[in-house]
Amino acid sequence: MPKAVVASFGFDERFVVRALLRHGLKPGDAVLLVTGRLVEKVIRAFEPVKRLAAQAGAEAWLCEVEVHRFPELVGAVHALLRGLTSRYEHVLLLLSGGMRVIVLALYMAALLLPDLAKRKLRVELETEDEGVPIGISEDVLRLLSPPDLGAKHDVLELVVRRPGLSVPELQQALPAKHESTIRKQLKQLAQMGLVVLRGSEGRQRAWPTDAALVLAAEHREPRCRGEAGPGNT
Repeated sequence: MPKAVVASFGFDERFVVRALLRHGLKPGDAVLLVTGRLVEKVIRAFEPVKRLAAQAGAEAWLCEVEVHRFPELVGAVHALLRGLTSRYEHVLLLLSGGMRVIVLALYMAALLLPDLAKRKLRVELETEDEGVPIGISEDVLRLLSPPDLGAKHDVLELVVRRPGLSVPELQQALPAKHESTIRKQLKQLAQMGLVVLRGSEGRQRAWPTDAALVLAAEHREPRCRGEAGPGNT
């Protein structure tokens, strides 16, 4: 079955090439290299990976992300991993190169995937001295999972989209919910560290925390470029 390979990527393609040779590529596979700004060194490092993928009948893309706002970065790569785990039976995540902030964001995004998606994911990195591959099993990834928001999800998403709304304004946008329900759910979200409530009792307004920006916002996958691009190119 076709697989997707996702890697944090910078100026050195060697760890990606080693991993692709180790795991093999076949027609229908996809290689997505997540990087910061597309500077010349990154583009040059991408060329051997693109050639290797093309020889196997696979496709390779460079995926550019904005690294200066960590919640949005995690959200973007989470959207990427979520999309790939829905389209492919196997996703290999390589975390040996590129910017440390991208490595951390990709690993955090992997932890935030639902358990069903984590079962399709293999995380791998290499030691710096001898390039020995080390795998992080799906069992370890499943030790940490995102909180179950349940019926509070729509309230949190609205707070993320429109920070500073009052309870009556939230209720107007969510007419299926009673004001008392919204007040209760906001209090629960605040206890979970996802919402900050400001103002006196009865006149409170809600703002999202950085954790809420990661969990609730609808993020676009990063822009990916190659010989042929995926649907968001």
